[in-house]
Amino acid sequence: MTSRAQPDIIRRESKTFRLAHCLLPAWRDGEIDSTSAPGSIGMAFTGQAAAVVRVADGAARPRPVPPMTIGLGGDTPIAWLETDSPSDVLEITGASGLRREMARDMRVESHVDLDDVHGWQDPIIQAVATRLRAALRGWIPMSDLRPRHWFAPPMPRCCGGTSVAARESGERLTRGGVSVWWNWCCTPPTNR
Repeated sequence: MTSRAQPDIIRRESKTFRLAHCLLPAWRDGEIDSTSAPGSIGMAFTGQAAAVVRVADGAARPRPVPPMTIGLGGDTPIAWLETDSPSDVLEITGASGLRREMARDMRVESHVDLDDVHGWQDPIIQAVATRLRAALRGWIPMSDLRPRHWFAPPMPRCCGGTSVAARESGERLTRGGVSVWWNWCCTPPTNR
């Protein structure tokens, strides 16, 4: 490996989700095996000006990743072949049953696997990802977070559905209704 730093990856898994916070050095030529799972939600805290990925068709292609942006994994794995600088990224992957249930609840069944969409920003998803990263690193208790709602923002934001939390509160998840979802799923349970 040409880079001196070694990958630092913390993972948590359950029957319904997988979380991974990855601190990775820059790499190329297969030095690191890094693949984004189908249906994943990734938050890049650092950017990549010249990353190279391979998707389902097998062609390697450039994928610039601006810092503090979100990427959805689509329905096939995304192999990261090369990065030009160190990476700080969080990946959340919901089990297919959880994604199906949430897509049904939000009336966006055709988007269970999410699309391969990357390089966009959303302050709510960024805040949730930042809290998850902090929990994985031990900076806040993981018990303060509710796994079902880690997946709630991308589906309605991308697909126009209604979030479970917003529906439970009787409000549509829109720019104006986001605070309802945020307060409900990200406030420690003892404060609810």
